[in-house]
Amino acid sequence: NAGGGATGVGGAQGTGGANGGGGANGTGGVTASGGLGSTGGVPGTGGSVGTGGATGNDTAEPVNPKATPQTRAVLSYLRNLMGKGVLTGQHDYVGTTGQASSIATTTGTWPAVWGSDFAYGSGVDSKRQSMVKSAIDMWNKGALITLTYHEVRPIDDESCGWSCVQTSITDAEYLEIVTPGSALNLRWIAQIDNIAGYLKQLQNAGVVVIWRPYHEKNLKGFWWCRREVAKLHQLMYDRFTNYHKLNNLLWNWNFNAVNQWAVDPTPWFPGIAYVDMISIDDYANTAQIPGQGSYDIAKKLAQGKPLAIGEQGMMVDPSFVKNSRPDIVYFLTWPLSDPMVKNNTPAWVKSVYSNSYAITRDEVPLPLRAP
Repeated sequence: NAGGGATGVGGAQGTGGANGGGGANGTGGVTASGGLGSTGGVPGTGGSVGTGGATGNDTAEPVNPKATPQTRAVLSYLRNLMGKGVLTGQHDYVGTTGQASSIATTTGTWPAVWGSDFAYGSGVDSKRQSMVKSAIDMWNKGALITLTYHEVRPIDDESCGWSCVQTSITDAEYLEIVTPGSALNLRWIAQIDNIAGYLKQLQNAGVVVIWRPYHEKNLKGFWWCRREVAKLHQLMYDRFTNYHKLNNLLWNWNFNAVNQWAVDPTPWFPGIAYVDMISIDDYANTAQIPGQGSYDIAKKLAQGKPLAIGEQGMMVDPSFVKNSRPDIVYFLTWPLSDPMVKNNTPAWVKSVYSNSYAITRDEVPLPLRAP
């Protein structure tokens, strides 16, 4: 969430950012040694990255050829949902589960997808650890898990706050970040290695993560937006897949719905060989989202792979998804307490969750948890 306006430009959760605190202090992950196995691979050709690489555009298989059986099962489940149902979803700020609990209180059932954020700022490590614990608990109770990361600029210390997520960097700094072995590249590696440590805990617990890095990249709301973000995605894929052996991730490429602030994201697509699914963030706060143009862009880039609403304000009408956006397999509502999130009255929330096309946590097949 980039915050500030109906369509997602500005700051997440008003003045507090994604959770009012967050960011790593450089601990909890794996050291930055070992380098990168590749400079990113060739986008759009089905090529590989390093030695463990992406496998191409087979819509039935994860891009990581070493994906765990659970990861393959989740992707297969999502693929088979297209045109058959939409999973309900709710985002919680790092270290909390209150938003999902409020949905359960209102509707009598839990969201099928639970989302959270690794976030930023001083003292976030304990919140991240709490979030990992909550993700394991939610997974074991039947939810699918999706995570994102409001990463601070690699030129800043990890204790930096929201301004270091939003404030831009120069073209030269961005190029240095994506140049293997450079000083800023090594700082960036240290940041994502920290996150890899938490993702490894989830892998060890059998949790599949729908991983949504560098979201809303077609805005100008974050330091990573536009420019070299496709390369950044490729390098992260390489580091997480080939170096850290994270085989529990489904790679969710995300963009903001095209509007006066968000341009066509196609120039920053890393290639289908790095993408398991595509999601769109939309804060139009209407029940009929995303717009046709954004949906068509996502569908064209996805080449038959599943789509989702990565963030939304007002909850989408499941009947609209069924009739007009059938490739969308889940939605994730941003916290209802955020001022950008509007029109989710208790009556509307109940209507969405009781819709026959909507899938709640109790309806997600438990065999997805079996290896």
